[in-house]
Amino acid sequence: MGIFDFLRKKESVITPSQSHHSVAEKMSDVEFILESLAKQEDELAVRNAINSYTDKDSLKTISEKSTDLAKKLAKQRLKELTFDDLIKGRQTECDADFLGDLTDKERLKLIRACHGEPWAEQSLSLISDQENLKHAACVENAKLGRLAVERLEAKTELEYVAQHALIGNVRNYAKRHLREKFPDKVEAVKDNFD
Repeated sequence: MGIFDFLRKKESVITPSQSHHSVAEKMSDVEFILESLAKQEDELAVRNAINSYTDKDSLKTISEKSTDLAKKLAKQRLKELTFDDLIKGRQTECDADFLGDLTDKERLKLIRACHGEPWAEQSLSLISDQENLKHAACVENAKLGRLAVERLEAKTELEYVAQHALIGNVRNYAKRHLREKFPDKVEAVKDNFD
């Protein structure tokens, strides 16, 4: 027997007295995971098991075919992994369902990190909070900044963008919107000389 022979899978009939490892050899990894999660009732153990997986395909299968608790935790873990991959640039595409499930703060974080990606405009259109929209207008992308300025409604948000936007084009665009939406009512001072 060679030094690495113990790593080879053994072709034998599985008896109940054999360990879980030999059972796992006959099943696919995902089948073994699903069976183990189905037997586990402790939420903490299921959470720890799912958080240890980084394979998105396995997590997707778990989120479709496992127990209710495991499904919920697997969907959350899959969302976290996708979010991290998008921010770090390891993934360049995401679907509309993923963007729809994010909060406004998460969308803003994505726009700040990956403002040049094709889905950033769609993510910007889903932001509803004016505070987050004001910060989205200050990213280093003129197109996204101008789109965000168009959706701003309050004078204070437009003033903030006019002062803090990173791109001069966006600052000027915010100033123009300020003048158009909130024209100053400066009355001419009448001379009272008699």
